[in-house]
Amino acid sequence: MVSFSLIIFSGEILLSKQTTGEFFELEPFNYMLGPSIEIMIQVGARFPPCMRPVESMPADERYVCDNNDTLTTSSPGQSLLLLDPVVDLADPRLLNSSCSLSTICGMTSFHEDNIPDQTYRLVSPLFIHTGLIHLIINMAFLLLLGRQVERVVNCLRFSILFFGSGIFGHALGANFAPPTTPFLGCSSSLFGFIGFLYIDLVANWKRLEQPLRYLIQLLLGTAFSFIIGLLPG
Repeated sequence: MVSFSLIIFSGEILLSKQTTGEFFELEPFNYMLGPSIEIMIQVGARFPPCMRPVESMPADERYVCDNNDTLTTSSPGQSLLLLDPVVDLADPRLLNSSCSLSTICGMTSFHEDNIPDQTYRLVSPLFIHTGLIHLIINMAFLLLLGRQVERVVNCLRFSILFFGSGIFGHALGANFAPPTTPFLGCSSSLFGFIGFLYIDLVANWKRLEQPLRYLIQLLLGTAFSFIIGLLPG
């Protein structure tokens, strides 16, 4: 999983270089050292308008893009993708170009016109990251927590727990988080591991030599994970 995430991230920055001429987004600067939001959506971030009909971003509208199918901006740091559909094709900012929602989403085209159906975005975000720093943090936690979980379960159960908690977390977020804000990363899987370790701690409390110490470590890890999850990506 770590190796696969590294390969996907390499693809992200290469696509960014090919599309924008820069490996990392510089304006506005992505302090996580990664590509733009538009590139993240193109490579499979969880983005509800690509997965199901969303009123705030209808699939039958046209949206702003430049000749490279990346989005133009009305002011620094403000992307028209997440704000308004194209309403005036004479606007000089449009550079005589507009995109469909399917083009903005990338990946595979919709099976039916104007009906978003990229439900695989419940899985693909588990291997996509906002930047190099985000990737390092998630991989460090995955290695740390993964080793503890693998001591208790076999490889098959480990994989089921990783994908099950990850998919459920993204499904929950896709329904309750802001619909036009993309999300990505394997944080939902990591919280699944943390939940499993809490259950394992309770079940084996009397067998452990220092259960309180183990509990404190889990609480600190949980708090740090919440703080990391609150960072804008």
